[in-house]
Amino acid sequence: MTTRSLLISALLMTTSLRADEPWQKKMSELSDTLSAVMPDLVSQKPVTPKSLERLTKAAKKITEVAHQIKMGAQGKAAPPPDADPSISLLSSLFAREAQNAYHALKSGSPEFGKASLRAVTSYCISCHTRTDQGPSFPSLPLKTDVGKLNRMERAQLFAATRQFDKALEEFEGVISDPAIAAKRQLEWGRAVRHAFAIAIRVNQSPDRALKIVQKVESLPATPKLFQDFIGEWKKSILDWKKEGAKKFDSEEALFKEAQRLSVAAEATQKYPMDHSGDVLFLRLTLVAHELLTRYPEGKYSADVLLMLGNAYDVLDDHLMSPLPEMYYETCIRRSPHTSIAQKCFQRYESNIFFGYTGSGGTSIPTEVENIMKELRDLAKVKKS
Repeated sequence: MTTRSLLISALLMTTSLRADEPWQKKMSELSDTLSAVMPDLVSQKPVTPKSLERLTKAAKKITEVAHQIKMGAQGKAAPPPDADPSISLLSSLFAREAQNAYHALKSGSPEFGKASLRAVTSYCISCHTRTDQGPSFPSLPLKTDVGKLNRMERAQLFAATRQFDKALEEFEGVISDPAIAAKRQLEWGRAVRHAFAIAIRVNQSPDRALKIVQKVESLPATPKLFQDFIGEWKKSILDWKKEGAKKFDSEEALFKEAQRLSVAAEATQKYPMDHSGDVLFLRLTLVAHELLTRYPEGKYSADVLLMLGNAYDVLDDHLMSPLPEMYYETCIRRSPHTSIAQKCFQRYESNIFFGYTGSGGTSIPTEVENIMKELRDLAKVKKS
């Protein structure tokens, strides 16, 4: 691989080296573009006329290629390297974010456009850490001088480019930093979540996950927002270690394991957004993504999409990303007029109302209301 492979940071779907040549070509184009503009994206300095020109040019190119990737993930062009429908969902988010960035940069909102362009890496990480499938690049050369990035930025860049060992080392550096733990608790929490995702879903190692908890425990003071979760994280990891490695040779076996983990995760929670079950939810998503990859049109796909929506409601940056609702919507469209579709719509509707409700009341855009009406009709169980 060459430095062109930075574009594995550009996205989501590079989970196999055996992807079709057209797919690799698109990834290479994105790699060149993102690699060239990365210094501008991570710079804390205000956008200058020169950097705005570079960012706008990059956003336009990324928007064009992102649309092609989205078409491929939806079966209208070169297909992605695996069958998990999550790739289609993430590619849609990627394409939307790239378009938002381009429009913002063109319309006089450079800082917003820059932030949108940076958000691309979060979708890369979400896809690359779904499972342990795909290549890992221990020392991929990058055009960006990573020494100029702070530790969290380096960690995210390494994770987005599938340099998981380096990423984990940097995330653990963030987790072990008392100053970040005390003053930047949300950033610290994201570092823990990303580190867990690599240890649990990529490495599938309870020992590696336990090491992360030990880093947390060694802090002089644990962030208050997370103090109540640590005991359950540790217990879940130790229980996992006792279970030993498992192999699942059928859709039925995978579904039963997903159900078991789902029940266990929810049992640890005292309230809906309680993160005590994060370890179990991550294990659940690993099994669920494997099931959807191996049996994308299987009889349990809708049930698993509901499980993934529930899990990502907790694990995802929910206020920033609509990923959970996209799982619920896909569930409804996969199995219309069924009881599982009704459950997915209930969760979808609840999230929409929550997302569009503020101090001034609830204000749902017309286009969103139209989609809700369509999904409500699709979710209704037909009378026999």
